[in-house]
Amino acid sequence: MTVHASRFFALLPLLLLGAPALTRAQDAPAPSLTRNASVHDPSIVRAGDTYYVFGSHFAAASSTDLMNWTQIATSPAVGNALVNNPRETFRDALAWANTDTFWAPDAIRLADGRYYYYYCACQGDAPRSALGLAVADSITGPYADAGIMLRSGMWGQASPDGTVYDATRHPNVVDPSVFFDQGGRLWMVYGSYSGGIFILELNPADGRLLPNQGYGKKLIGGNHARIEAPYIIYSPETRYYYLFVSYGGLAADGGYNMRVGRSRAPDGPYLDASGRDLTTVAGAPGTLFDDASIAPHGVKLMGGFQFLPIAGEPSSSTQGYVSPGHNSVYRHPDTGQYFLVFHTRFVGRGEQHEVRVHQLWFNSDGWPVVAPHRYAGERISRTVTAQIAGDYKLINHGKAITATPNRSTVVTLAADGSISGASSGQWQLAHDHDATLTLGGSTYRGVFVRQWNEDQRVWVRAFTAVSSDGVTVWGSKVASAANSAPVIHAPPASQTVAPSTAVTLSVVADAQPAPTYQWRKDGVDLPGATASTYRIASSTAADAGNYTVVVRNSVGSATSTPATLTVASAPPQTEVPNGTGDARIVNLSTRGIVAPGENALIAGFVISGAEPKPLLILSAGQDLAKYGVTGAIGRPRIALYELRSTGNVLLAANSDWSANAATINPLRTALGVRAFEAPTDSAHGDAGLVATLPAGSYSVVVSPDPASANQNGVGLVEIFDGAPTGASRLINISSRGRVEAGERQMIVGVVIAGRGEQRTLLRGVGPGLSAFGVTSYLPDPSQVLRGTVDGASAIIGTNNDWWNSSTRDQLRALEPMLGAFPLLDDSRDSAVLMRLPPGAYTSVLSPADGTAGIAIAEIYDANTR
Repeated sequence: MTVHASRFFALLPLLLLGAPALTRAQDAPAPSLTRNASVHDPSIVRAGDTYYVFGSHFAAASSTDLMNWTQIATSPAVGNALVNNPRETFRDALAWANTDTFWAPDAIRLADGRYYYYYCACQGDAPRSALGLAVADSITGPYADAGIMLRSGMWGQASPDGTVYDATRHPNVVDPSVFFDQGGRLWMVYGSYSGGIFILELNPADGRLLPNQGYGKKLIGGNHARIEAPYIIYSPETRYYYLFVSYGGLAADGGYNMRVGRSRAPDGPYLDASGRDLTTVAGAPGTLFDDASIAPHGVKLMGGFQFLPIAGEPSSSTQGYVSPGHNSVYRHPDTGQYFLVFHTRFVGRGEQHEVRVHQLWFNSDGWPVVAPHRYAGERISRTVTAQIAGDYKLINHGKAITATPNRSTVVTLAADGSISGASSGQWQLAHDHDATLTLGGSTYRGVFVRQWNEDQRVWVRAFTAVSSDGVTVWGSKVASAANSAPVIHAPPASQTVAPSTAVTLSVVADAQPAPTYQWRKDGVDLPGATASTYRIASSTAADAGNYTVVVRNSVGSATSTPATLTVASAPPQTEVPNGTGDARIVNLSTRGIVAPGENALIAGFVISGAEPKPLLILSAGQDLAKYGVTGAIGRPRIALYELRSTGNVLLAANSDWSANAATINPLRTALGVRAFEAPTDSAHGDAGLVATLPAGSYSVVVSPDPASANQNGVGLVEIFDGAPTGASRLINISSRGRVEAGERQMIVGVVIAGRGEQRTLLRGVGPGLSAFGVTSYLPDPSQVLRGTVDGASAIIGTNNDWWNSSTRDQLRALEPMLGAFPLLDDSRDSAVLMRLPPGAYTSVLSPADGTAGIAIAEIYDANTR
């Protein structure tokens, strides 16, 4: 039988569905950032809809939006809102520490509903300190003293670990931060200068120390190195614990800056981006405040900086930060947003300090990157290449501990991906907003985002990225004073979905001043649909139609091209008996994202039978443009592996099919596969090889060839059965890759040949990959199976959440029979079980909730074997 790959390609135009992976809140014309608070060393706690920060000297403030703050308290004087007379209430701690004020606290709510406030006091010129606990029924107090938990600075006396106190290796017991780990255990990390940063376990019932821990376990520091202000937070997205600390001195001339390391365990060890174990980072023995020993280590997120104004910008003022630090971090449980909360001083304002909040994201390597501008209500959104090109003010934070702010230089990010000006290199946009920049031989990974420039009072494009050496760079686009009418860079895309699927339509536009939005369905305004995205939580047939969005500002308006939403039902799944005849799988085609590292496209397959099977394996990149695919990989590289119990064995590799033309062309002609065009130049070409393989398990890894101009794009891999009527057969095929919306969905094509019907199981697995250590999995895969009905492409099967399928028991029973790993109970993985006659089919895997991630699309020969 002739196998035509063109049958798969004919379905592509119907499958270019679109929805952004993340949405954006509508930009406010000018956000309110008028009420600031002075709280040194702010520790953030949320109660209800209000955020509170607690700091040194019993200062506190509150906010409902993380932008405007109300001062609650400023000092430990009588009448403090948290404790009426802190100096009297906590006199034991002050007496031990030889001081009359308090250092950085933290607060947490425990299971009994009460708030536990960890306070501390320090002599200042020596690490003689006390750390205690206070408790209240309300977050704002009044707090009652529950006693001192730890002391330090007991010269010549035994410390809590039983040895004589030694300030070079024992901690200064200040700067507590308390958190729960993923297993429900309660921890306290603390310390400043002296012997370093330590961690102890607490009793989650009463917030007190568990016995017999001494000072706990050291995480970083020692020999009086200037490291303090620890804060630990767990990220469910990356599954790392992140330890934030501040290096340097807190005063305007101290060079305060924020650093981070990460660990899989709450008590470490914590590593930096270069793999350095931070436990080994300390001042040289016999030194005091040895910055040279510690400065190279830890990922530096932010130090002092100043974006200098450029001629032609709306304003010539700038308020740059000086010695920003002693941060806490908050993750919003509903939106998944992260916020870095800290205090900073300012250029030209001496020791005056205020609370600042900047948004924080994780780059593709799992490292945090911090927004260049303070939070103004923005949400990270889909960015398109046309929005990025322009002049940027560049900040390189370096690794130095210095009181001199890093000041901006100007670089140009050109539309061709080049960077010129004060620094030169390359830039690249991937997915919706991922940024990769190469500057001075170093590669930085982060995000592009639209932010409010408080100096210039306009919305601007910005980027933040960090290198494998732990250096952060920021860019803020040079602001324009000219108003402009809306320009739509990316209109909403058409979609075809199954019923009950979440749908997100999105538009990407720019305008000055910021625009408003109005969505329409079939020409009629949709009430309340006035953001840059329009979301349908669970689609029905009534939602089908043509959608447009009108983007307006005071200068003009623009209307998007229509996006057609099709909501197509499929026949209900019932008991699916075995297939009949000799129908079998003879061709697999997977189209998906091809990118470096774990985002490579991987197609696995299993051969059964006694005869070796000849296979034709092809991969296409730029050749896909002929079929209307945009953003294709420039030049793919394929590597064929045999999967053995002792490890994977590389069998063959290719990045230019013409090198194997002598073996490819005869088999291609015999199978009727479309002809590949010769490479157009030395930098582009498709890949291909022929292999004859015995029964076993194999995989084809498709990655960007190092010579490819596009290192992150759409690619295709095809596997053809070179002996479709032979005794051996392809019984299982799986494709692994990153799944996003629009043209970056995963599309798996399969051709069934022979007679009768093939009982076929198709699975889309995202959450199930968590059992194999995949952290960035697709959280909610939705599967749509298309075939040809009465000569036209039609949806013949759908699933979104296999656990709710009527064939669930049958699917579960098939897993051990087919050698398929079991799906998790009540998971959102998808599965479709059907009997398919000979023909070409496509299975489209997309994010049902708009959130991208790694997934596997699997096809099984489900006839009983």
